[in-house]
Amino acid sequence: LLRGTTHPLRVLQVVGRAPSASRYEARTARGLGVFVGRQTEWARLTDALAQTLKGQPSRVAIVSSPGLGKTRLAQEFIRHCERAGCRALRGYCESYLAAAPLQPFQQMLRELLEIDHAHDPAEARARIESGLAHFAGTPTTGEMLRHLLSVPEPSSNGAKRRRPGMPAVLAGLREILAGAALRKPLVMFIDDWQWADDATHQALDAVCGIDQRPILVIVATRGFGAADATLRQAFLNIELPPLSEEDAAQSIRRLLPIADPFLVRQIGGYAGGNPLFIEELCHRAAAEAEGHR
Repeated sequence: LLRGTTHPLRVLQVVGRAPSASRYEARTARGLGVFVGRQTEWARLTDALAQTLKGQPSRVAIVSSPGLGKTRLAQEFIRHCERAGCRALRGYCESYLAAAPLQPFQQMLRELLEIDHAHDPAEARARIESGLAHFAGTPTTGEMLRHLLSVPEPSSNGAKRRRPGMPAVLAGLREILAGAALRKPLVMFIDDWQWADDATHQALDAVCGIDQRPILVIVATRGFGAADATLRQAFLNIELPPLSEEDAAQSIRRLLPIADPFLVRQIGGYAGGNPLFIEELCHRAAAEAEGHR
């Protein structure tokens, strides 16, 4: 027993990190509710995509408090973009102190260049060179990519390589992403923007400065900070409300097909239209029902 408690508490030991790269991936593995509602928000995203498919950049910020479905809406829409012929790149910010500067752009570049952490340095360098040739990148951009993605340089007789400065990093990002957008319309999604570091803010400003390219930038955030002037002014802001009672009931019935109407109303009332709460309450109800069998 812990001091101040009257009942035994279950203790779990942390033995390692799960293979899921993000919280959304972990929730997906556990089981997501059906995607419901969001017709108004979907229409606004579709308008932004239409502008991008005409060859013009577009920028959208999806804004809401935690659990209301920013990531789910973005991921569902990105799949729609891919079916429309776009190339999708995904990255996310983290609140942990161990998160690397420019983390979402590192993740998107790895996806663009098809570089996995399991690749050895030689294979990673080869994929960077292939990407430079495909997207019309320069040798300077290749040096920046190897630095940003922590790919060791080949042996150079002990000569110390110069670390690219931030202006070179931003110029390289603009070059490689502008080149990629010439090949295929580009959709870039950054999740949990509220935790973005200063370098990531600078990188997003640089990407948003690419004109006359079919690039749709989508960020999901809990709100805007003092450094988010660009998002406030230059982005289409889509604020997510809670799900309607009807949409919430539909999601509950999908997760709990045999739930009686009373339980559906009870979970809906507790969740308050929050999709994350709906999923957690449904998983809890399903586990309790399994335990009573």
